[in-house]
Amino acid sequence: MGESIQRLKAIPGVDRIVAWTILSELGPDVERVCRCAARGQLGGNVSGQQRERRQADEWRTRHANSYLRRMLTQAAWAASRTKNTYLSALYRRLRARLGHNKAIFAVTHQILVVAYTMLKRGEDYRELGGDYCDRRNQPRVAKRLVERLG
Repeated sequence: MGESIQRLKAIPGVDRIVAWTILSELGPDVERVCRCAARGQLGGNVSGQQRERRQADEWRTRHANSYLRRMLTQAAWAASRTKNTYLSALYRRLRARLGHNKAIFAVTHQILVVAYTMLKRGEDYRELGGDYCDRRNQPRVAKRLVERLG
């Protein structure tokens, strides 16, 4: 249990309390969690999630574990303010396109996906860096920067 806490604390934005909450809410059976994640039941995906329309422009996400959602949202807030991390770059990229709330929930979802993957595989957290997407798509980044010059 202590080893899992230390692994989870390596994720940007996740502290001891959030790590304990993740472990307590997901339960000791990580394989059950992984089966749910394979079916897309762990958390909402910003682009593919089914939503209910309540009023004119109000959308509500599916019901989820309120304790886990609250803790992961706080972790996403903290991760969005870290320097040169993948999660902060993800937040900035999505905030420009989708807005603050959807960007925070996307980071929340990413933290949850990283956490259960780490627990399932028994691996440590690997930081991809703030420029991960730019390194993956160098021709597109170069094209965008050339267009900004002209």
